[in-house]
Amino acid sequence: MEFINFSKKLEFYKNVFILHMCVFCLELSLSDSGAPEASLSPPTSPPSRPRNEMNVFSRLTVSQGNTSVQQDKGIINPYPASKCIRSSPLQCIYTAEGHTKAVLCVDATDDLLFTGSKDRTCKVWNLVTGQEIMSLGGHPNNVVSIKYCNYTSLVFTVSTSYIKVWDIRDSAKCIRTLTSSGQAMPGDVCSGSSNRTVTIPAGENQINQIALNPTGTFLYAAAGNSVRMWDLKRFQSTGKLTGHQGPVMCLTIDRISNGQDLIVTGSKDHYIKMFDVTEGALGSVSPTHNFEPPHYDGIEALAIMGDNLFSGSRDNGIKKWDLTQKDLLQQVPNAHKDWVCALGLVPGAPVLLSGCRGGTLKLWNVDTFAPIGEMKGHDSPINAICTNSSQIFTAADDRTVRIWKARNVIDGQISDTGDASEDLATLGGCLGADQEGQCSGVVAKRIDCHPQPGATQEICEARGCSWCPTDVTNAPWCFFPEDTPYGYSLGESTEQTTKGWRVTLNKRQALSLFGNDISPVILEVEFQTKDRLRFRLYDPNKERFEVPLKIDSPGVTAEEANYEVEFADDSSRFRIKRKSTGTVLWDSPLVDLFFSNQYLQITTVVPSTSVYGFGEQEHLSFKHNMDFVTYGMFSRDQAPTPFANLYGVHPFYMCVEPDSNAHGVLLLNSNAQDVSLSPNPALTFRTIGGILDFYVFLGPTPENVVQQYTEAIGRPHMPAYWSLGFHLSRWGYGSIDTLKKTVDRMHYYDIPYDVQHLDIDYMERRMDFTYDKVNYAGLPEYLKQLKKEGMHNVVILDPFITKDEEPGTYRPYDLGQEMGVWVNNSDGVTPAVGKAWPPGDSVFPDYTNPRTVEWWTQLCLELKDVLDYDGIWIDMNEPSNFMRGQLPGCAANDINNPPFIPTISDRSLAQKTLCPDSKTYLGEHYNTHSLFGWSQTEPTFNVVQQATGKRAFVLSRSTFVGSGKHGGHWLGDNFSQWRDLRLSIIGVLEFNLFGIPYIGADICGFNYNTTYELCLRWMQLGSFYPFSRNHNAEGNMEQDPAVFGEEFAKIARATLRIRYSLLPYLYTLFYESHVHGSTVARSLMHEFTTDQQTHGIDTAFLWGPAFMIAPVLEEGARSVDVYFPEARWYDFYTVLPSTWIKQYATVDAPLNKIPLFIRGGYILPEQAPATTTTKSRLNPFALIIALDEQGEASGSLFWDDGDSIDTIENENYFLAKYTFSKGNLKTEILKNGYRGADTLKYNKITILGLSLRPHAVSLNGRAIHRDTFTYELDGYFYLSILQIKFSIVANEYYHKLMYVQNSMEEIVLERAQPQSTLARSSPTLLLHAKLLLTYRHECKCSMFLQECLIFHNDRFYPTQWNRNCYGLIGTCSPDLEMSGLATSADSSTSTVSHPALKQGPTSVCGNPILNPFASIF
Repeated sequence: MEFINFSKKLEFYKNVFILHMCVFCLELSLSDSGAPEASLSPPTSPPSRPRNEMNVFSRLTVSQGNTSVQQDKGIINPYPASKCIRSSPLQCIYTAEGHTKAVLCVDATDDLLFTGSKDRTCKVWNLVTGQEIMSLGGHPNNVVSIKYCNYTSLVFTVSTSYIKVWDIRDSAKCIRTLTSSGQAMPGDVCSGSSNRTVTIPAGENQINQIALNPTGTFLYAAAGNSVRMWDLKRFQSTGKLTGHQGPVMCLTIDRISNGQDLIVTGSKDHYIKMFDVTEGALGSVSPTHNFEPPHYDGIEALAIMGDNLFSGSRDNGIKKWDLTQKDLLQQVPNAHKDWVCALGLVPGAPVLLSGCRGGTLKLWNVDTFAPIGEMKGHDSPINAICTNSSQIFTAADDRTVRIWKARNVIDGQISDTGDASEDLATLGGCLGADQEGQCSGVVAKRIDCHPQPGATQEICEARGCSWCPTDVTNAPWCFFPEDTPYGYSLGESTEQTTKGWRVTLNKRQALSLFGNDISPVILEVEFQTKDRLRFRLYDPNKERFEVPLKIDSPGVTAEEANYEVEFADDSSRFRIKRKSTGTVLWDSPLVDLFFSNQYLQITTVVPSTSVYGFGEQEHLSFKHNMDFVTYGMFSRDQAPTPFANLYGVHPFYMCVEPDSNAHGVLLLNSNAQDVSLSPNPALTFRTIGGILDFYVFLGPTPENVVQQYTEAIGRPHMPAYWSLGFHLSRWGYGSIDTLKKTVDRMHYYDIPYDVQHLDIDYMERRMDFTYDKVNYAGLPEYLKQLKKEGMHNVVILDPFITKDEEPGTYRPYDLGQEMGVWVNNSDGVTPAVGKAWPPGDSVFPDYTNPRTVEWWTQLCLELKDVLDYDGIWIDMNEPSNFMRGQLPGCAANDINNPPFIPTISDRSLAQKTLCPDSKTYLGEHYNTHSLFGWSQTEPTFNVVQQATGKRAFVLSRSTFVGSGKHGGHWLGDNFSQWRDLRLSIIGVLEFNLFGIPYIGADICGFNYNTTYELCLRWMQLGSFYPFSRNHNAEGNMEQDPAVFGEEFAKIARATLRIRYSLLPYLYTLFYESHVHGSTVARSLMHEFTTDQQTHGIDTAFLWGPAFMIAPVLEEGARSVDVYFPEARWYDFYTVLPSTWIKQYATVDAPLNKIPLFIRGGYILPEQAPATTTTKSRLNPFALIIALDEQGEASGSLFWDDGDSIDTIENENYFLAKYTFSKGNLKTEILKNGYRGADTLKYNKITILGLSLRPHAVSLNGRAIHRDTFTYELDGYFYLSILQIKFSIVANEYYHKLMYVQNSMEEIVLERAQPQSTLARSSPTLLLHAKLLLTYRHECKCSMFLQECLIFHNDRFYPTQWNRNCYGLIGTCSPDLEMSGLATSADSSTSTVSHPALKQGPTSVCGNPILNPFASIF
C-alpha cells in the first residue's frame, strides 16, 4: 500500500501506541484541512489467499512491553527524493533500517514486513506506521529464511538446522522448534545459547530455505540434498523430497489442484527438479521431472508465474521453463555480471525482477524475456526479493531492506506515465538519455574508478572520480574524469640502452586508490626482434616478483624493427605503432597508469573490436564481446562457467586490425588479475602484484602472431603418434572387470581406440602412487596385455598427499616429509595442511622446489615398475583444496585480504585452494599460486621420458604461459549439454592461440548424463579435436561409443576412421607447430583474415589451412549452415567441389555424418586406418590433391618412428614436400633421416578439381597402365590412381627418392590432343572401378582379366582386356601409347578407325568385346 503524508501519520500512530489502543480505527480523517482519507486497515487480500479475520495489529499494540515501539528500534524511512526520468521502471520509496548486519531474507504481506539477518534476529515491521514492532531473537546463527502464514499468524524462521515457530498474535513467543532431521520439540530449544553457534549437530543439515504451500497447511524445508515435508496441522514430518546430488538451495511452491502441491527445487548440483506431492504423502518422494539442460552452477533463486518457471543461478544466467511441457523456453546466459541471487514478480505486471550479488536489479518481460530496464538496487549483494500486492522488497548486505514501487511498468513494458518531478526516489540517480546528457564524456570510453563491488556516489566522488548512472549494460557508474588527478607523467630521466630505452615516470599527485603507491616507476622498452617488442614497468628501488619464464632475447637492439615507439607530443601517452601502416597497436594514457604495492593497472586503446584470447574462461564467442566485459584470471578448481576464472592463466590476446593485419600482446604476470574490455575499444589490465611485463608480437598474420608468441614462450611439444589416436576414460569404472568389459566392447565393434586412461578410482583410497589391489586386482598384468595388443595407457596423479596414514606405511608422504618438499604455512617451516580426495588431511608438494622435483621423479619411476604406464595425467593442480585456505584458516593480513581482489569467483584468493601467504620455494603463494600446474608439468614431462624411454605424454588441468612446451590440456569438467558441445570449439581455438595445440574437451561431457544424440554428435566433433578423449564422472551413465549399441558404434567407427586416415596430415601439423609454432586447429579467420565474415565464426574450424570441420551443434538438427570463404572447397564425402563462395550454405548433416570439406590448393597425406595407430602405421599411404582455381596444390608429409625422443632435434625424420602444377606432381625430399621411411608405400592418389579430362598418366617418364586409374565427370574431374606399386624405395620408379637429396619425382597428367576426325570429343577409356577400389600393396595384373569399357561415340562398350597388354588405352603396339581411339565420320558403324584396331569394335588386343552395343555403364 502507498504511504501518504508519512510524517504526520507516524506522529499520530506514536500517540496511538502509547495509549495502547486495542482496535485500530477503520478510517481516520487526518485533519480539518481537507486532506484525503487514508485507509488504516490492510486492504483485502487476493481471493486465492483469504485473510485471517483477526486484527493482528490490535494484539501487537497491547502485547508485552518489549514489543511496543521504541525510538531506538528499527524504522522505515522515506528514501531521499530526486528527480527521475519517465523511463525509470522502479522507484525506491522507503528503506527499512535497524539490523546491525546483512539482511538475508524477507517476507511481506500488505501490512507486515518480516526480515531475517546475520545479526541473528528476525524483525517484524508495521508497514502502516513504518516502525519495527518486535524482534524475534535467540537464533544460534544467521537467520537465512523466513515465512509468515496469513492463516495462522505463525512466523517460521530458519537458523542453522533449526526452524523456530513463532506465534505473534499475543506475544513474541517461540512455540515449537523443528529440526532438519524431522524432530518437532515444544518451545525454543535454541534460547539457552547466547553465543553464535557455527557447528551443526550430528545427524542434522543446514536448512537453506523454507516455503509454505498456498493453503498454509504444509511447510517444506530444504536441508542437505533433500527437502523435508512438515504437516503443520500436526507439526509432524511426513517425509522427504529426494533426488538431488548436492544441497538444495532454494524452492518454490504452486498449487496444482485441491490437495496437491507442485514443488520446484534448485540445488548446488546445478539441477532443477519438480515434485508433485499429494496431501498426506509419506516417506521418500522422487521427482516427477528433472529439468534439462541444467545450469552451469548452483541454483540460487526460483519463481513461478502461471505456467512459467524462472531460475537464477550462480552461473549469472536466468532460464525460463514451461511447467506444462517441461521444456526450456528461453535463457539469458549472462543476465547479470554476478550470481543471480534473487527473483521476484512485479505486482500487477507480467514482469520478472532479478537481483544479483553485485547489487543490480533488472526487469524482464515475462513473455518475451526481453530486458526492460536495470538499476543499481543496492551497493552490496542483494540476498532476497519479495512482494506484496503493490510493493517490492529487496534485502541486501548493506543491512537494509528497500521498498520499491513499480511505477511505469504496464503489460511488460515501460510506459511513459507519471510526473517526472514526482517526489519519489530512484536509487543512485536517474537512468537513461536525459541523465546521460548531464554526464561529461562518452560512455564507451569510461574506465572504472571503483572496480570492486560497493560503489556509491559518495565513495566515488571522494576518490576524485565522476559518478553518472547510465542504462548502458555493465558500464561503470563511477569512472575517471578526463582531468583525472591520478596516473604518472614523464620524468626527466630518459636514456638509451643496448636493447632500447629506459624512461622514468613520476606520480602526478598523492591521491591513491588503494594505498602504497610507488614512485618513481621505470618504463623499460626492449627492441628484442624485428617483430617482437618488450616493455615493462617496475619499481627501481625494490625487487618485486617476476614470472620465472625464460624468454631469450638478443643483447642488442633489433635492426629494422617493424614497429616504432613514441610518446605523444605532450608526453601524456605511450604508443607502439606498426611502421608499415602507421596503425597504433598500443596506446596507453599515462594518467590511467596505477602502480602501487598491491594494485597495478594500465589501459590501452586497441585498433579494432576483433579481439581474441585471454583465458582460461568459458567464453561464449571466440571473438570477444567488448561491451564492458571483465574476465578474471586466477587458477581455480571450477567447472566451466561463463565469465568465471578456470584452471589456467593466459593473459594473452590477439587483435586483428582494420586493414586485416594482426598483432598479439602478452602480460607476463602470475598474480590474480582481470582485464576489462570496453567498447571504445579499449582494454584495462589490473593485477595485484608483480610487475607490468608486456610483450608485443607484430605478426602481421594471425599465424605469424602465434608463431612469434611460441618462439618467445616455448614451442609446443611434439606429441607421440599414438597420442593422436582416440582415448577412452571414465572416473568410476570401479573395478577391473568393468574396465575389461568396456575395452572388450570397443574391440567388438572395431572402433579405433589407442589409449585407455585410469582415473582416481584405480588407486587405493584415492592415494597417489598406489593401486587398488582388491577392485583392480591384476591391473599391472592387464596393462601389459593391452600394450601387447598395440594400445597405450595413461594414469592419473593428483598434487596432494595424505599425511594421516600410519608412519612407515605410505612412502610418498614419509619420503616427502624427510626431503621437505611441501608448500609451507606463512612461517615457511610447517607444511600447509588442507583437505582433498585422499583420506585424512593432505599436504601439497611445491614443484618450484628442486628437492620436490627429485621426490616426484623418484616416485614416478617407482610407479612405472608397478604400473607400466605410457603417460601421466596431472589433475587438480590449481592447486585444488576442498577448504577455504588451509587449517586452521587464513590469517587476517593484506596478503590474504588485499585491498583489491580482481573479478574472480567468490572474490576470494583462498577459496578452494591454499592461503595466499603460504610459502613456496619461489616466494609467497600470493605470487606463485597460478604457477602450480605449470611448475608441475615440466618435471612430469621429464620423468615420463626417463621412465618410458619414449616421447612423453603429459596432460595437465592447470596451465600457464608456456605450458604447451611440456604438456597438453583438456577443457575441464564440462557438462553433458549441447551448449558445452558448442563452446568446446572456442576453447580448442583459444588454446591453440595460447601455444597449447594438444587440446580437447571431454567428449559427451563430464558432468551429468548424456543423451544418445548429444553423445553421437559429440563423438563426431570430438573425432577432430587435436586431443580426442571420451571421459565422464563417477555416478553418471557409461558413455563410451560402444555402449549405445550397433548403430551408434557404426557411426562413431566411421568418423574415427576418417580421423585415423588423416593422422599423417595431423601429425605433420604438429610437426609444423613444434618447429614453427603454427596452430593445429585454427579459426577460419586465421586463413581468411581479410574476410570480415570469418572474424566471428566459431561454429566451424580448420585443421591447419586445408581441412574444415563443420559439426552439428544443435539438438535435432539434420543440416548445418556453413560459411565458405573465398576458395575452392570440396565435400570430403562426395569429393565434389562446392559452388558456394563467400556465402553461407545449408549443408545436409544426417545423424551419421559430420560435414567435412577440403580446401583447394592443398595436398593432404593419408594412411589406411586401423583400430590402433600401431596397426595403421603399417598400412599404405595415399595423397589427396585438391586443386585450386589455377589447378595447383601443395602439401607435405612428416614421418618418423612416432615416439622416440627428439627425433626432430636429432634429424631422425623424413620430410617430403609435394607440389602439383600444370599436370605435374613433384616430390621434393627435404629431410631423409629416418630409415623406417624405406618401407612406405602409396597405393592411392586422388586428384580433385581437374578442369580437363586426362588422357594418359606417366610416372618418371614411364606410362602407367590404364587399369590403375579412374576418373569421374561431374562438373569437375576426379582422378584416383589405384593399386600402383608406389613404394618410396623398393619400387624401381622411386629408387632415387631416398638417396638423391632434393630429387624431383613426378606424375604427369596428359590430355589427348584434338584431332579433326573426332566426332564430338576425344574418345577415351573408363575402367570399371569396382574391383580396383581396394587397398593393395602389389599389382599382379597378369593374373586377372578386368572388365573394361570402351568409350566410343559418347557410348560405353564393355570388354575383357588382358592386363599384360602394354599401353594406356588397350592398344597392342607402343606407337599408340599417347593417342586416343579415333572414330570414323560414320558413327553408326561403330568401327574404330585407328590402324591397330582395324578388326573393329569387336575386339581389343586380341580379346573379344562383349556386347559391343550394350547400353552405357
